[in-house]
Order: sequence, then structure tokens, then C-alpha cells
Amino acid sequence: MPSELLCDNDVILKACCYDLSIEVLLCLGRIGTYFILGSASFVIVDRIKRSKSICNKERAVHNFELFLDQAKIVEPSDAEISLAAEIEAAAQQFNLALDSGESLLLAVLLMRDAVGLLLTGDKRAIQAIEALGGHHELVAGLTQAVGCLEQLFLSLLMWESLDLLQSRVCSERKVDVALAICFSCASGQYTLETIRAGLTSYVAALRLQAKRALVASDNL
Repeated sequence: MPSELLCDNDVILKACCYDLSIEVLLCLGRIGTYFILGSASFVIVDRIKRSKSICNKERAVHNFELFLDQAKIVEPSDAEISLAAEIEAAAQQFNLALDSGESLLLAVLLMRDAVGLLLTGDKRAIQAIEALGGHHELVAGLTQAVGCLEQLFLSLLMWESLDLLQSRVCSERKVDVALAICFSCASGQYTLETIRAGLTSYVAALRLQAKRALVASDNL
């Protein structure tokens, strides 16, 4: 179990949209000490305000303020910033979807022994990290250290009410199409088994594209 973990903006944004900031914070706290980039404080609020998919923006902003009060801020060193720029340049060279924030988090993950997990809601970023292993020596040494949003929700199912999670996800069903499908937002007909099966299938599909980088278990 990692002693420290990094959360990307997409995970935080969706947790806040779903009104699950407290539940996600508790879940992450069971895994380790969680960190976010300092830029998240304005990037996420701006994304909420500009989004056409979020129904209750005021609630999402309020939840983000709760999240920000609890999470620790990671300040990348000069060496980590330099490595992030190198990683981002490599991603651009090979046409891989890895933005500046994800590159920074990946650099911190690679350079700090205490950090054992990068949690991202962007499947393309996970695929990019996997692909970068064939072009960058440090990234090539990264194994089972990246987690996806579906793995987070499989972990949440171990601790939180099924009905609560389903109702929260379906209250903002446009925020993440895959989660809306897994939680049967269209039909409203669900069981613990059907939701687990849906989430697990997405994790399995992603693992085929990121065998080295993705966390080996279905949950975190």
C-alpha cells in the first residue's frame, strides 16, 4: 500500500460533481496521504464554471472547497518540473495524450520514493503512460502505479452505501458516460453484482492497453 498518492484534476472534479468529496477523501485516506497540484485550486473551479455537462455547479464548487481543505498540495521541485517537460515533449513527439498537469504528477511519482500511486480519471493518460514506457527509461521502470476512476469506485463500493453511490452518480450522469453506464443510470435497475461487473469490465479493458502501468487489482 502506498504511503502517498497523487490525484489528478479529473478525479477531483468528478468526485465533487457527484457530491462524493467526503466519501472519496475517506477512501483515499485509507490508502495513504493524498496530494493534489496547487494549480487545481483555480483549474477545477474554472472547469466547473465552463462545463455544459454539470447540472449543479454551485454544489460542485462547494464540494471542491471541502476537498481543498483536506488535501495536501504537492509542490514539484525544479528537477521534477524539468522531468515533466521532458516527458511532455516525448508525449507530443509520439502523439500521446498527456497534458502538463499529468506530466507533472508523473514526474513526482517517478522521483519520490514515498509516492506509490497516481490516480487519474483520464484513460487516455494511462494509455499514454503505458506507451511512453517504450520511449523513456524512467517511465519504463514504472509498474502497477497508476489507478483509474473505475478502480476508485470499486474501492468506494467496499465502504459506502450502494444506493448512495448510484444516486449520486446518476444525479450528474453526463459527467462520466462510463460510470453512468456502470451504475445503470438509464434504466435504474441495478444490483451490487451488476455494478461491480460493469466497473470491472472497464478496468479489464483498460488493463489490456496498460498491462505494465495499471494497478494489478481491480480496486485500489
